[in-house]
Amino acid sequence: MNSVDQKIAQYDQQSKMLIQSVREMVHKVAASTQGCGQIVEALKWGQISFLTEKPKSGTTLRIDKNATGTLSLYVNCNSNMIAEASAHYPNMFTYVGAREIVLPNDLSAVSEPLEHIIAMALTYHKNKRTK
Repeated sequence: MNSVDQKIAQYDQQSKMLIQSVREMVHKVAASTQGCGQIVEALKWGQISFLTEKPKSGTTLRIDKNATGTLSLYVNCNSNMIAEASAHYPNMFTYVGAREIVLPNDLSAVSEPLEHIIAMALTYHKNKRTK
């Protein structure tokens, strides 16, 4: 069992299911997004993280419990990812500062917007270079 799987095993059942859904979504989006680098899973700051490599096309996505005990998707606070996401989907998610999107317990109603946000994150650096 790798370190990401060990980390996932520490969560309650509902959180595990949500994390697995997001994990599958990240890999699905990466496979279908042109210019997205290969996805590598790791622990960064103790959080489950998804990084792009070969090429490093995107900003790191992390998932972990937030201050309220639910799960959030985190991005680098120096990126403008949250501003971009909230411009596209102002009322779809709760955004915290410049780095956090609070995930609902049921992703079915937000799967398409979340996939779009993930695609933007996974190609963030590539798209920034082309602007």
